[in-house]
Amino acid sequence: MPAFYLFGLSYMGFRLYVNLFGTLMPFYLIFVMKLASLEDISNNNIPFEMASIPLVAYLFSTIGSVVLPFLYSTIGRKSVVVVGMVVTIGYSVLLFIHKEEFDWLMYIVAALAGLSQSFVLCTGINMISEVIGTRSKRGAFVFGCYSFMDKMGSGIAIFLISNSPQFAENNCQFVRLVTVAGPGVPCIIGCLIIIFSHIKEYNQKGQGKGTSMDSIRS
Repeated sequence: MPAFYLFGLSYMGFRLYVNLFGTLMPFYLIFVMKLASLEDISNNNIPFEMASIPLVAYLFSTIGSVVLPFLYSTIGRKSVVVVGMVVTIGYSVLLFIHKEEFDWLMYIVAALAGLSQSFVLCTGINMISEVIGTRSKRGAFVFGCYSFMDKMGSGIAIFLISNSPQFAENNCQFVRLVTVAGPGVPCIIGCLIIIFSHIKEYNQKGQGKGTSMDSIRS
């Protein structure tokens, strides 16, 4: 399959992962963790944890982005994606079995989620840049297509989840399941695409090694 479609699918999976996690996490905190009720939210009586847990995810996502260049040059982009996938699976298991009395574990989950999101999403964007290569005139078209696919995929997924009968009934088990599977499955699919693709790696001196993207663009 041409790299345009291959890495477009992986990028869309990573964007779905990030968008669905950010959208569904507040519902997980309300209906599964019982950190607040709908009445509290409507009265703007929002507990500190509702804001601090997403904040931890954003902070660790920033930290992950900072260390990515070092990781790329030492272990390679495929290995970074493998780490991101393993971390995603690990914290997804925690979300699935998590009990509301251990609410402090959500900070660990948020930190792991932030790291994995930065690892996989930044690598996915990195792959798009290599698809474009030196053909700068194609940049607007490629990023425009990928952005459209990302918005359509996220919109359809959120529409289907929010309009399901179980979600309307505030079914906590359904919210738990979609919070785990909704972001996790697209992330794993995107990671597997990159892991089993021939991509260009970099050594400690920043020199390319491995298969050039030019050889798989068509």
